[in-house]
Formats: sequence, structure tokens, C-alpha cells
Amino acid sequence: MLHGTGRTADDEPVPPVGMVPVDAESAQLLSSRPQFGILVGPWAHLTALAAEVSRDGGLSWWHGWEQSATSLRTVERALSEGGR
Repeated sequence: MLHGTGRTADDEPVPPVGMVPVDAESAQLLSSRPQFGILVGPWAHLTALAAEVSRDGGLSWWHGWEQSATSLRTVERALSEGGR
């Protein structure tokens, strides 16, 4: 899945939309390697869902998710550093 801002040939900003389709073999390989501390069962379900929807354009994300994620990381970093 792509997120962020891309550029057109005229250097205009454009948000990337969509997802690379994931074939069955790649989906199986992904599901066999849990990441981010997610347990095997939920990881397999998540990767199966993501692979399935990848063929139709990908998952739908809520508006502003990237700004929210950046803000959360900033707050977490500040708290972990004791407000420094």
C-alpha cells in the first residue's frame, strides 16, 4: 500500500492511491511470517484480508490517518524522552 505524496511529471503533488495486487503464493509467504508482535492467527487473517482486497484497489483508510499517526509518534517520543 502506498501512502504519502507523489509528484506528477509537472512536479505537482499527488497522493498515491491503490495497492499492488498480491498473488496467492506471496500471500501465503507473508502470512507465514508474523510481524509487529501480532500473533500467528490474527496475522494470517490480516494478511489474507489484505491480499484479497489488493486485487480490487486495496484497503480504505480514514482521512488524515497519516497526520494522526505522525502526531501519535511525536507524542510517544516526547513521553518516552521525559518531555525533553
